[in-house]
Amino acid sequence: MTPQRSKTILKTLFTRYQGAIGLIILLTLASFPIGFIAGGSRVSLYNENFRTWTNFANILEQVAITGVLSVGMTFVIITGGIDLSVGSGVAFFSCASALWIVGGHLSLPIIVLLTLGLGAVVGSISGGIIARTGLQPFVVTLAMMVSLRGLAYIITHSTFVTGLGSSLDFFKSSVMVPIPRFLQPLFGTAETWNRIPLFAIFLIIVVFLAQILLVRTKFGRQVISIGGNEEAARLSGIPVNRVKILVYMLNGILVATAAIMYTARNQSGAPGTAVGYELDAIASVVVGGTSLMGGRGAVTGTLLGTLFIGILGNVLQLNGVDYYVGLGLEGPIILLAVLLQPGRKR
Repeated sequence: MTPQRSKTILKTLFTRYQGAIGLIILLTLASFPIGFIAGGSRVSLYNENFRTWTNFANILEQVAITGVLSVGMTFVIITGGIDLSVGSGVAFFSCASALWIVGGHLSLPIIVLLTLGLGAVVGSISGGIIARTGLQPFVVTLAMMVSLRGLAYIITHSTFVTGLGSSLDFFKSSVMVPIPRFLQPLFGTAETWNRIPLFAIFLIIVVFLAQILLVRTKFGRQVISIGGNEEAARLSGIPVNRVKILVYMLNGILVATAAIMYTARNQSGAPGTAVGYELDAIASVVVGGTSLMGGRGAVTGTLLGTLFIGILGNVLQLNGVDYYVGLGLEGPIILLAVLLQPGRKR
């Protein structure tokens, strides 16, 4: 390989993964003031507590629910929309699935399918209103956010739904996965296999399928076209209204998926939970490089954004930083992460 060819490949890789490189550099630099504030002699990015497979698997498990929500939000934001109802949706679908389980009349696979179907219906309603009436997604999803939260309180009579037993224990299990040899030094282990939570597997599968859907299918190209210029997309023959409805339907299904995961993790359904999840999802999408103006974004970038925020929180926790001090630090760091994203000015 000629030097010129090598230079071209490196330049291409740097351009493509500039955002990821920026996030890694920013996280590394941010760890020093974090360690200083915590009063520690060593920052967590380099100590033994951080660089373990157990900690890595723990981070993946912690961000799995937000990550699934962020994937659906990515499609919505690429079209130029937004969904403020995902947090309330998690609470409502979680309560609904918990009530079905406690009822004992349906098998778990049927309950999962019913929950996903309910998510598809709710998402289709939001998308249909937005597409058919021309109302702003902000307004429609804000109304849906209030309605779903209210419905969650109504169906549960404002109480926790408990007594789920062991029906959802499967979702909290873990599986053995291979660790590539070149990654073993990173985690300080010589083990070729180790456990990873099933939640993390779900997240990886969702990201993989969603990325293929976005970049390898006609539907994905239509989503990007609508976000780039909706009128031009309409004039070129793209069924804009139908695609929007499908996008919000997909988002609803993923919200229902996250709700099932949430119910399994907490072994209950509660109408007052998942408050602020919509903000976490939006932050992950934006940090991952998706433009709030629409027309540009990637699911893999969203995964990086989700991991960045998850690792940042993990670093703060390992260094013993006070929770409220950590909140104060996260804001500026996330803002800097967005500023580092390529194509932001465009």
